[in-house]
Amino acid sequence: MIPTIADIVCAGTARFVCFENNRLWYSVNYTDEQGEVHRNWQFYVPAGDTPGRIFLAADKPMMFMPWIRSRIMELREQEKPLTAPGSDLPAPLMRPSDPGRSF
Repeated sequence: MIPTIADIVCAGTARFVCFENNRLWYSVNYTDEQGEVHRNWQFYVPAGDTPGRIFLAADKPMMFMPWIRSRIMELREQEKPLTAPGSDLPAPLMRPSDPGRSF
């Protein structure tokens, strides 16, 4: 389940998890609208977004709202089914190894 931004921002604390692939990864435990507790929902802050900023090991999720919003949008995009334009049929997979296709 993909949380709403309100679910995450109203959560208690965002905690630093690790630095990997030029990303600061944070984790949040939150409770959704139905009262179900979700643990370790993760989002990242690109290292390029951090010059001159101080990122604490634990902070309010509100401080990370732009990156939380980006992560939610990213997850929603991944959840969308791929379909061919103007059709209900799945879009064909294109691979660099397909003959006659250039990338």
